[in-house]
Amino acid sequence: MLEKGRISVRQLAVLLLLAEIGDMILVFPSVVTSFAHQDAWIYSFAGIPLGLLVVIIMVRLYKFRPQYTIIESLQDVIGKWLGSFIGLCYLLFYFISATVYVREVGDFITTQVLPQTPVRVINLLFVAILGWGLIHGLETIARSSEILMPVVILFLLLLILFLLPQANPAHLQPIMGINFFKGMQSMLVSVSYPFGELIVFLMILPYVKEQPHMLRDALLTTLIGGILLSVTVLMSILVIGPLLTEHSVYATFVLSQKIQIGEFLERIEAFMATAWVISTYVKCLLYYYAFTLATAQLFKLRDYRPFIMPFALLLYGMAFIISPNIKHYTTVVVPYINELDLTYGLVLPIMLLGVYWIKDRLNSADTLGSRQ
Repeated sequence: MLEKGRISVRQLAVLLLLAEIGDMILVFPSVVTSFAHQDAWIYSFAGIPLGLLVVIIMVRLYKFRPQYTIIESLQDVIGKWLGSFIGLCYLLFYFISATVYVREVGDFITTQVLPQTPVRVINLLFVAILGWGLIHGLETIARSSEILMPVVILFLLLLILFLLPQANPAHLQPIMGINFFKGMQSMLVSVSYPFGELIVFLMILPYVKEQPHMLRDALLTTLIGGILLSVTVLMSILVIGPLLTEHSVYATFVLSQKIQIGEFLERIEAFMATAWVISTYVKCLLYYYAFTLATAQLFKLRDYRPFIMPFALLLYGMAFIISPNIKHYTTVVVPYINELDLTYGLVLPIMLLGVYWIKDRLNSADTLGSRQ
């Protein structure tokens, strides 16, 4: 194996939670509300069971070839050429996703936190930190995530708690006031976005050293993340209303600006920005790792580490090509990313699961026939 590091099931759960929350803390409410408006929270909660199904499919797919990543297992099961082609598609998916996350961080910092700082400077610093993190390997990423995860969860819970006095139930009315088709679109987005993007763990699961109760822990973590995101959608609608939630690129950041406790606790949006940058950093780092490792495995290279810094510069350059500005990101990139997440996170894994199952049944039948 190219990766020598190993992580525990607990560390896997931490990475799953941070990857699921990731950039979704800020952008998820506006995306789902754009379809279902005041009913977005209902369809967000309704999408959680389907999200858990995505995780089940991912783990089942991994268990067909537990010693291989998705890149290696595709070549082993489907064949060299077709498996390599699908593996290349996943490699490009990891690359595009990592590029989008780099761009998201640059746009957010320069529009909300440091408007006088050039986005190129922010992105350069971000990819440098990404490269530094990846140089230290998967184990270090997992251990640092264990330290950072409580910070993200604490800030998110405090956000929800402090906003409760400002909740206005009238913003939820009329309940179920949209047509069924729009509701299903919202639910599909709530599944493909946070849950479909967890497919990156098909590059990480083979390196989990303790595997008892792995599926149980993964499902529990995914459930917690789904509930937190859905509650964030609910609070966004309750506090600032569906219209402002829908048209705010960073709805949760707007929420944090609304917090005012007495005359001494206000303007704490910097804490929310910190939580978002941390979770997005971990998520982007996982996709960057998957892209680098997948490249080495697909082209049968001995080590992926020589490509860490060149690929960091590649992410930096592509971040400006894939989305030249924030308007292009919201109107063009977001819809395409949703379709990519749906394709590579749900549709293709279901198809591959069927192919893997049929191939294993055929191999079992051939083995029995040869013995007889």
